[in-house]
Amino acid sequence: MEEVQRAILVVDDEEIARETLDLVLRERDYRVATAPDGQRAIRLLQEQVFDVVVADLKMEGMNGLDVLEAVKESWPDVEVIVITGYASLDTAKEAIKKGAYDYIVKPFKMDEVTQTIRGAVEKRGRLEEDERLRRELEERYRYSEIIGKSPMMLKVFDLITKAADTDSSVLISGETGTGKELVARVIHNRSLRSGRPFVTVNCGAFSEEELTRELFAQAREGTAAGTAVKGLLEEADGGTIYLDEITETTPGVQVKLLRFLQEKEITHIGGMQPKTLDVRVIAGTNRSPRRAVQKGWFRQDLYYRLSVVEIHMPALSERKEDIPLLAQHFLDRYCRKQGIEKKRFSSEALKRLKTYEYPGNVRELANIVQRAAVLATGEEVEGRHLPQELMSVRMKSPRNETAGLPSLQDQESKHIQRVLASTGYNRTRAAEILGLDRSTLWRKMKKYGL
Repeated sequence: MEEVQRAILVVDDEEIARETLDLVLRERDYRVATAPDGQRAIRLLQEQVFDVVVADLKMEGMNGLDVLEAVKESWPDVEVIVITGYASLDTAKEAIKKGAYDYIVKPFKMDEVTQTIRGAVEKRGRLEEDERLRRELEERYRYSEIIGKSPMMLKVFDLITKAADTDSSVLISGETGTGKELVARVIHNRSLRSGRPFVTVNCGAFSEEELTRELFAQAREGTAAGTAVKGLLEEADGGTIYLDEITETTPGVQVKLLRFLQEKEITHIGGMQPKTLDVRVIAGTNRSPRRAVQKGWFRQDLYYRLSVVEIHMPALSERKEDIPLLAQHFLDRYCRKQGIEKKRFSSEALKRLKTYEYPGNVRELANIVQRAAVLATGEEVEGRHLPQELMSVRMKSPRNETAGLPSLQDQESKHIQRVLASTGYNRTRAAEILGLDRSTLWRKMKKYGL
């Protein structure tokens, strides 16, 4: 990207000071304009774009503080540096409280001046980059609340668009914390059913009897089916139901769901009369649905019924180019919610965020960012504000590609942790995925302190 020539406005009623700064700054490739008083400085600001204003505090009429206040009111992104004498240090400190970037004390050294201006210019550049990132996020890489620019996520966006334009069943797979329910909501909200109910149920949280009752309801004794308390399928009539952790359902529930998908009818438990419903079904699973079918955990015919459109949500570790976008989104959202000024990440913090593996995926990143935002009292989130597990990750050295390569035990420990997180720390399921028995998994968890 072509480097932008930065513009500096020098405001000083001493001609020699203006001319000296003009000459020095032009030699350092800045575009410079000068003004002998505050009124003319404001007129120049109205006509041209400046990155930094350097203003003497002691001027007749409109002094440096007046210039600072006018700039911050009308051009809040422009950085202001004030020049003062030793006798006016208190006024300079007041200027800092009112938003000045820094102050320079007369008589000053040119190296000090140029270094301070360079710092202000770099800050302005970082703010512009943050704003560019936000605009890019809004315009190109955001699909409702789903964010990403990686090829994997662009494919997900395409599938969401296609699914929203149809009324077909959808099966969403992906690790815990990748945003499966969010995808289901976006599909519903962009479909013709958007004004109708969106009902969610975590199938893994219920026993077979409980889930059957939740979905299909129980007919009251001695009454017709139509007088029963509504089940969740009826609550979703005309809209969409999201069945999370669908592969955790029992064979008995799977048969009932398959029958509903085929017939679009339900019969209350204990009831006699079937009832026709118009419900779109979207299902989610943190397992590989094909593997669940192969292992006999999930009916093949139900899988085919649900996966008319199949969407896989990639793990965050598989799309690390999305981490800066997501992290800034979560940081902006937290600052808005708390009513505080926007913050940004330091380059070190972003590098650390991109190095971590995120066993908890996007959900874990959101929690990390919120914690860091609480700890960062200034305008920048730094590496020291991040959790210890991110700070302990060894950064790659460009000089030695083999330096810091993890041991086999480190890799095994991380993989086991990731599988445990993806199953909600269900040891039985984790052991099945890892191909271990529960006692072996327990020993390894104890060995690695998991």
